[in-house]
Amino acid sequence: MTRLLLGDHNLSVERLRYPSRYRSAVPRDLRLCRFCRAEVEDEAHALLDCDAHARLRDLREELMQVAAKVDPGLYARRAGCTSLDFLIILLRSRALVHNVARFIYQVLNVYDGEPRFVPLVFRVP
Repeated sequence: MTRLLLGDHNLSVERLRYPSRYRSAVPRDLRLCRFCRAEVEDEAHALLDCDAHARLRDLREELMQVAAKVDPGLYARRAGCTSLDFLIILLRSRALVHNVARFIYQVLNVYDGEPRFVPLVFRVP
């Protein structure tokens, strides 16, 4: 959870911000998700929105099932807010802190296990 809060994770929204030896910096709107390549790979997308990887969907479903038992009104609040707002709600939930921390750890491990998508135009030959 600390890695997520401090931006010390392997998601493209952070890692592609700065140039490296083999690529130039990538504009935020082109730091696409390595799985779906449809949205920016940021914290809210990785944790709550990306449906292109089965393990991500399964982890999210497990968390939502636990959340529904612990806080029945939580899922109803999901419909009325953005993914980022719902992520903040999850992070603030004292009753779910251990479940959310484990969920974040597992999702970040899924992302760590796959190579990041870097548009060809930003790769240095």
